[in-house]
Amino acid sequence: MRKISLLTVLVLIGGVILSLLPLFQPGLFDVHDPTSAFRLYTLVETIKDGQFPASWSNELNFGFGYPLHLYYAPLFTYIGSFFKIFISSYEIVIKLLLVIISLTGAFGVYRLMSKYGRYPAFIASSAFIFLPYRASALYVRGSYSEFLAMSLIPWLIYYWLKPQRGKRTIIITAVFTALFVLSHNTLHLLILPIIILIIALYQRQNILGSLVSIVISIGLSAWFIAPVFFERNLIKVETLARITNFEDHFITLSQLWYSPWGYGGSSPGLTDLMSFMIGKGQVVLGILGFVYLLWNRSWKNVIILGSITLIPIYLSLTNSSLLWQAIPFLSLMQFPWRSLSLLGVGISTLAGFSLLLTPSKLHFPLSIIIIVLLISTNIGYFKPQEYRTYNQEILANPNNLDSLARDKFPEYLPSTMPSFPDSRIEDKLERTATRVFGTLTLTESKPLTLSTAYMPHWRLAVEGQPAEITPTPEGLVTTVDSFEPGVYEIELSWHRTLIEQIANIISALSLLVVIGLLLV
Repeated sequence: MRKISLLTVLVLIGGVILSLLPLFQPGLFDVHDPTSAFRLYTLVETIKDGQFPASWSNELNFGFGYPLHLYYAPLFTYIGSFFKIFISSYEIVIKLLLVIISLTGAFGVYRLMSKYGRYPAFIASSAFIFLPYRASALYVRGSYSEFLAMSLIPWLIYYWLKPQRGKRTIIITAVFTALFVLSHNTLHLLILPIIILIIALYQRQNILGSLVSIVISIGLSAWFIAPVFFERNLIKVETLARITNFEDHFITLSQLWYSPWGYGGSSPGLTDLMSFMIGKGQVVLGILGFVYLLWNRSWKNVIILGSITLIPIYLSLTNSSLLWQAIPFLSLMQFPWRSLSLLGVGISTLAGFSLLLTPSKLHFPLSIIIIVLLISTNIGYFKPQEYRTYNQEILANPNNLDSLARDKFPEYLPSTMPSFPDSRIEDKLERTATRVFGTLTLTESKPLTLSTAYMPHWRLAVEGQPAEITPTPEGLVTTVDSFEPGVYEIELSWHRTLIEQIANIISALSLLVVIGLLLV
């Protein structure tokens, strides 16, 4: 592996900082998805309550509880919760995360292209750093999980291109694969075929090592993917995902070249109030880079980078509608243009190859000119519309938390609840992430009903004795049997399902195996 010089490090850091200058202003960006700080806050509070890995938050869903952390891609918020140990401000934690993520992506693209020369790698990294679609994810949509996944893709490809032999390569490949799976709920649906293609082209002599990498990565991420895959029937994710009409969110080829910059949403046809530009410079350089690969008959690169670039383009266009209808799980992505995350990596990498069409003695001056043009033509997109404050008081305010799940991530509503509640609970029970306890008073003979959303994870004890529970028509926890009038001491406790317990054990053992192999 070629070492990266200090000058290279400083140049890449400088480019990243230039793209992130708005981070150094007070507050966070006003974006489509302002939930990152709230999700981080509820995760930290859940872990403080003693639940790890986190599953349930009693602060969401108007206090009735919500299984957000059991199903939402955890990597961004878990890294944030680690930094929160040392940093008191949620805003600073998120800003630090965005800097780290941006550096990860920039260095990943550089590493992916570095074997073709320093200057092609510089151009590829600059094309990636100043990709308008990244500006949209960061400053318009606030899709930080997608922003993270996009920054992990170049590292994922880089390590899967390396021969899968030797424990160090196998482990690092497995770790990056697991991190990518943990970074986003649906983008792995797009990257999996690319990984299979890379294995077929590059790892035919290393099938066993490739299988080991895959097994370890599945093991490391099992604690997240097992509930999502095997227990998704417990929430409304598939129902609500399919309500979103993906056909309203196809884009046109021309919008990749130019679409007006805006801070609004995605709409049918050409009425979008947000942009899907990849960048004119990136497109031109990417086409030239593809020409170079064809001219030099670099067929493996043509196939891999062509797939990373052309498949996402196809999936984002109306022409792919029949494919979206034929493959049901694609609808879980909701927005076809999400595939542009993969395209951004592909077009940026191809942009680096464009320099190889010119004599090597021109690489240095041409690189400077190209990088300056990439920055000058795209830097204007790297700014938010406005800022908002997210301090502890705002994040913990029930008025801000109550409608959060309903308005921003309703797909995790327990399937037994027909709809979200209209108002916050008013009982006198105490609540933590793992317990609901206190006294309930009955004035007539009837079942005991708790103002907590039903999930099969709950177990109820009444006066210290187990009581069988079932969901009410409204999706709340209630006893199967009726109780006579009186005052009852109750305790509702959260227990992981068998699938979750097995998955957690597998992930823990996988982590121990990885640590052990690295130490041996």
